[in-house]
Amino acid sequence: MLTKSFLETSEAMEVGTVCSVTDARTALGQKHYGAIVSDYQMPIEDGIQFLKSLRGNGDHIPFILFTGKGREEVVIEALNNGADSYLQKGGKPTPQYAELEHHIGATVQKYRSEEALRESENNLAHAERVAGLGHWRLDANTQVISGSEEAIAICGLDKRSMEYSDFRKIIVSDYVPLLNQSMKGLIEEGKSYDVEVQIRRKSNGKIIDIHSIAEYDHEKKVVFGTLQDITIRKRAEETAASKERSLRDRAEEKLTRSPKFSPELEEQATMRLIHELQVHQVELEMQSQELQRAQTALEESRDKYQGNDIIATIQKMPSPEQQAENWRLP
Repeated sequence: MLTKSFLETSEAMEVGTVCSVTDARTALGQKHYGAIVSDYQMPIEDGIQFLKSLRGNGDHIPFILFTGKGREEVVIEALNNGADSYLQKGGKPTPQYAELEHHIGATVQKYRSEEALRESENNLAHAERVAGLGHWRLDANTQVISGSEEAIAICGLDKRSMEYSDFRKIIVSDYVPLLNQSMKGLIEEGKSYDVEVQIRRKSNGKIIDIHSIAEYDHEKKVVFGTLQDITIRKRAEETAASKERSLRDRAEEKLTRSPKFSPELEEQATMRLIHELQVHQVELEMQSQELQRAQTALEESRDKYQGNDIIATIQKMPSPEQQAENWRLP
């Protein structure tokens, strides 16, 4: 067939052709295709019905409608039902097939880019869930803050974006001055933003500890940061510190109450104390290593990318922002 022969001259496409929607479904079930080019008028089912059935089944394969001139209503219906592009028949074959080749290439490239972006976002979201870490973005001009799904979950919020003034309401009041000072220092003076604060989750009122770091893009006037729930780590540190104080107090009390305590027994008690402290130190180090591994997994996921390579056609053949001074803080 002429269209198949022309498209395959580019050596970038492997083309399969069928003459009905039924045959097209059979072909799609047997092999992976990168795109569909469909005529409008076909036996039993037309191109629009074919398109609707694909989209209705959740198949978002690139779809290009190849239809005759004077069928603007068909084109509008196709685009409204999820067609990626269209091309009207007519004119000299060679320029028309060259234009069709261009449509296929552009449509497939757009689809691959969107798929890669979706996969990257899914990988990032998965890594964030594993690490218990989310990311956020603050527009210094509009003062609107938005966050990833995990960031929203950590904070117990019910929407992905809000006014920064509303977000500050979940910060425990004792930490608001620190947050304001750190954000102002980052934007106006380029200082490091690395804070640990407590928030009251909006969904259940629970107070948790979070660690957040951020950078400021002076050109885009945007702050991009991450936040992590460190409540378990903080409680572990507090428990370890409390145990350490308790052990030291007990040891000092025993030594004070035992004036005739022999040097040998005193040394044994001291060694036991040191051993218990070392055990708690190892526990903290293991928790720190686990958090580091999760952070590494998050960073690696951002570079993952996949694509696909095969393109094919299925058709009935036709007849031959403001400055940092705009930043507002209470």
